[in-house]
Amino acid sequence: MKKITALILAMLIVISCAAPALAFTDVNDADTATAAEVLRLMGVIDGYPDGSFKPNNSLKRSEFCKMAIFAKGVSDKASGYQMVTIFPDVKPSQWFAPYVNMAAKSEGMISGYPDGSFKPENTIKVGEAVAILMRAVGYTDSSKFPIWPDSYLTEAKSIGMLDGTGLSVSDGKRDITRAEAAKLFVAMLKLGKLSAYNLGKDDATLSSVDASAATVTLSGGTTLDMAKSFSNTTLIGSKGKVLTDSDGKFVTILPEGSTGSGITNAAVIVAQNGSTAGFSTLSDGNSYKIYKNGKEIGSSDIKKYDVATYSSNSRSIVLCDTRISVYYEGCDPNPDSPSTVTVLNGTQLTVLESARNDIAKYKPGDVMTIMLTANGQVAGVTDASAKNMAIVGSDGKVKLFLGNALMDTNAVSLDHAGELVSVSSYKKDAVSLNEYTNSTADFDPVRRIMGDEKLSSSARIFYNGSEIASSDLGKSIVNGDDIHYARRDADGNIDLMIIPATKITKIIYGKARYDSESRALTITNGDGSVTHNTTYLVNSQDYVAAKEVTTKLRHFDYDEETVLFTEVESLAQMKNVKKSAFSGKSMITFGGASYVIPDDVQCYNKDSQSWVTLDQALAYSDTFTCYSSGGNTVRIIEVSR
Repeated sequence: MKKITALILAMLIVISCAAPALAFTDVNDADTATAAEVLRLMGVIDGYPDGSFKPNNSLKRSEFCKMAIFAKGVSDKASGYQMVTIFPDVKPSQWFAPYVNMAAKSEGMISGYPDGSFKPENTIKVGEAVAILMRAVGYTDSSKFPIWPDSYLTEAKSIGMLDGTGLSVSDGKRDITRAEAAKLFVAMLKLGKLSAYNLGKDDATLSSVDASAATVTLSGGTTLDMAKSFSNTTLIGSKGKVLTDSDGKFVTILPEGSTGSGITNAAVIVAQNGSTAGFSTLSDGNSYKIYKNGKEIGSSDIKKYDVATYSSNSRSIVLCDTRISVYYEGCDPNPDSPSTVTVLNGTQLTVLESARNDIAKYKPGDVMTIMLTANGQVAGVTDASAKNMAIVGSDGKVKLFLGNALMDTNAVSLDHAGELVSVSSYKKDAVSLNEYTNSTADFDPVRRIMGDEKLSSSARIFYNGSEIASSDLGKSIVNGDDIHYARRDADGNIDLMIIPATKITKIIYGKARYDSESRALTITNGDGSVTHNTTYLVNSQDYVAAKEVTTKLRHFDYDEETVLFTEVESLAQMKNVKKSAFSGKSMITFGGASYVIPDDVQCYNKDSQSWVTLDQALAYSDTFTCYSSGGNTVRIIEVSR
């Protein structure tokens, strides 16, 4: 059977050549990665639909105004400024109107050009960006700033607003990049001059995130509600000042020193259970705590083959136990000294310098089991068995767990949507997924218990491939049969729960008609026609087998049902099959092999262009073209004269 190549609707994250950021796909610099993550938790930025941040792109004046309104913590009032007219080139119908108008009228952050315009589509300059944020923290235009924009930049430097940004006083008239803007916003937040927030006086470490309860835990066991719900963050383990809103809810954390996570590019592979050998070298002799799967652990929970890295910001050793068997697709620059390797349908991974000799023992085309760090770099190759987990989104995109973080891959499988799986690849363009399942008791989302087991404070719940809070499940008991997997932590509490959507699957056989523009596939047979969308490229008029999957999603007040063709295959053709090859109506012998004819076999008369019964097909001609699926079963019989 010929497999039709899947059309990937959206390419997933490709890990970059430097230490990769797991929140955004294209951020190589640790300082930029963490600054962007700080702002993501605040809702200041979301990135692009493809998961990228585009750090080197410039910003429009309108875009920067929106960011400033959100960063200042006043975005909830912006809608009241939609219909206000201040600038002739900012119309009420434009998306940015409320933010620009609010920034000008109530916040005093912008004033426009001498001709009265704002020029929202113009790129914003470094000097303009700095001036807006200086006004955001209370500065006003005065004789203190006689020279534009140098005076603003000089004052910004003197109060620390340029610290860690890489910007200088002489940069005022050039465009600011998105990366520089992110670091500039973080520097502004560290000044502690925004009335909407309270900046903690003492440093704290972000220990864990409980997405199901919408809380975070800080060092010392302090628990705070989230101001804005988020499911996970690469800032776990970071030490710095905590930013809270007026209600005392957690907004974000501002890592101390550099805005980077501080994770080193060195790793230690644990040689035996409980061993901390090499950890002191990683930490450069500093004291440290040990984290695994987002939770602080003792040495008894350290296992052989765990990969340890050190975060200087949080002064912690971070362990990752992800091992994955992969087909070696390619490398850069060469197999003798690879700085990156390509695996899993084009996913590019950075190779630590200490691991390059290990990788050099292999070449593209080989299969190897690689060990990954908590930030997605290759730490070595092992003979140990693979061990990994991945969550498959409702769109089929496969995300690999790296401790408590998720890393996107280029693997896609709609057949496993919503499931927790193990991942492996033993040949080119073929990724194998196997679902993790176990028996569970019913779950009470209100009491946060499963049977007599409690949900841990850092538990993560995935429903149909997306992370949710336990409160999102409503107040009704979730049947244990609907929960495919539950994992226990070292304390015996549930720390991971997987609830896929309900799926009903059946195979449909017939003649294909494919609309490439709408991606709609219609399959016609003697029972009629069925049309659904698909991600597969299909040749019209081919005879195919298509897997029809109906997914049922449960919501609070309604049920949602979607139907897709998740897998489409061309049927294998057998030409010039003689009537003498038939054994009654149940079997065909052809080419030395036997093929079963099922009761629901479909028959098509090519001359009349109509679907007919098997008896009618056998009576019409002595020669047939038969189409079979796997397992030597005839699915379609075509007849003509």
